[in-house]
Amino acid sequence: MAENTVSFSYITNTGLVREHNEDNVGFLGKSLPEEHGSMFRAVTEEVPLSACAAAGVFDGMGGEAAGEAASCAAAAAFAAFPFEQGTGEELVLAFTAMEEAVASMAKERRISLTGTTAVTVLTKGRHASIGHLGDSPAFLCRNGKLSLLTKPHTDAELMEKLGIRTGGKGRLTRFVGMSTSLLVPEPELGSVDIRPGDRLLLCSDGLSDLLLREELAEVLAAISAPGRAAEELFLRAMERGGKDNITVLLVQYPDEMTGE
Repeated sequence: MAENTVSFSYITNTGLVREHNEDNVGFLGKSLPEEHGSMFRAVTEEVPLSACAAAGVFDGMGGEAAGEAASCAAAAAFAAFPFEQGTGEELVLAFTAMEEAVASMAKERRISLTGTTAVTVLTKGRHASIGHLGDSPAFLCRNGKLSLLTKPHTDAELMEKLGIRTGGKGRLTRFVGMSTSLLVPEPELGSVDIRPGDRLLLCSDGLSDLLLREELAEVLAAISAPGRAAEELFLRAMERGGKDNITVLLVQYPDEMTGE
């Protein structure tokens, strides 16, 4: 990995149980078609640290109509958004474009309820903005320690307080596509001041539900190549049963950064 470049890597797979892959990715101006197969090798690209670069993971709502179509529409709108400044304000506009794309798709196909989670990163220089709707998480790995950057938008906490066991999951309370039910969701934004060697991990719950946070950190600490690390995380989720679609997105910053 060259000094002053950022590596982006992703892998997505149907898993061992589901028949279709309802996950999608927005990756440096590209996205996957609605019908796409399983990957077994990660895609990796490097961009200059000074460049404005965006990537995201989209998990179509399992059990709902046209989850694959929703994640595809959102990912395509995100990939097509003209990011320039690398700001949270741009992410908000991108989420608006994603919401409009999913709503348009639902209207065209006459689908009454559809949607997708979205967890996205927009990076420029030593700053990264994180935007999300739903329960697909984003993590920061720094000095071998993993911290969660997002809070899941579900009713699990409320249900637990009411004495209703949810197993920690619960139903989504915010997602891309809510405008089809006359509710317009507001994305939650966060930011990270990047330090040399930082890694950002974005994923679908097909990974985070099966691997403990300590194991995620262990893999990221042990494997320096981002593509290989993404593949190892995917393989471990498969070893645990691959109960859901699995998507892993890694953003890796150089160990030395100068002039940015």
